[in-house]
Order: sequence, then structure tokens, then C-alpha cells
Amino acid sequence: MDLGHLPAETQKLFAQTEKAELLGEEVLELQAFLIELDRKRNSNMECLGAFRRQEVHNTEKYWVNFGSFFIGLPRKNAYKMVEEDQTNVIKLVTQKRNELKAKIRELITLRPNLVDMDPVVQDLLLKEQEEIREEALDE
Repeated sequence: MDLGHLPAETQKLFAQTEKAELLGEEVLELQAFLIELDRKRNSNMECLGAFRRQEVHNTEKYWVNFGSFFIGLPRKNAYKMVEEDQTNVIKLVTQKRNELKAKIRELITLRPNLVDMDPVVQDLLLKEQEEIREEALDE
């Protein structure tokens, strides 16, 4: 879109709003991804707990789901695989939460009009701004 005919201040405001919209979409996508990771983390915790409590019957093979297929593994290998997956999920959750916080901070610096934003993004922005205030007061 050609904005050359608009005043410079309007062009800057349009660019800021566009950037805020893109960041807002990224925040929502990250939030949805974090929800999926949390579900996977909870499933892994349930599985590991069942192994530890020996709720899983002693059989020769344990069937483990790999997305669209199942693989039969010995108990030791199945437990180790789920445990490694859990470690990777926790690392990914930490990484994605940090990305989410960075994007929210960037949105805050843009100072968009909160009324025009998605309510979920508004809540995230307000929570992040409150955390920043609390951190500043603690220092």
C-alpha cells in the first residue's frame, strides 16, 4: 500500500499500528503453542508417574505414541524416551515463554491503543506491564 501521500506522522502511526498487529498475532500464536506444549508436558508427567508407581503392567513391550504411529519398546527404553521428551518440552516451554515476554515488552514500547486490540493480547500486555512495575519497585 502506498502511503506517500499521507503526512509523515500518519505514516509513522500506520507503521506502528501494523507492527503492533503483527506482534499481537505472534503473541496469540505463541500462547496457543505454549498451551499445546503444556498439554504434552502434563501427558508426559502422567506417563512418568504411572511408570514410577508401577501402574503400568509388566509386559514385554510398552507401546509409545509417536504422533501418527505407535512403537513397541522395552520398559527401560520407553521410560527413558518419555523422560527425554519431557526434558525437551520443558526447555522449549522456557524458550517460548521468554520469546512471548520479549514480544509483549515490544508491544508495550509501541504503546498501541489497547481498545483496538484482541482482549487476550490486552490481558497479556497489562499483566506484563504490571510485572515490569513490580520488578522496578523491587529494585
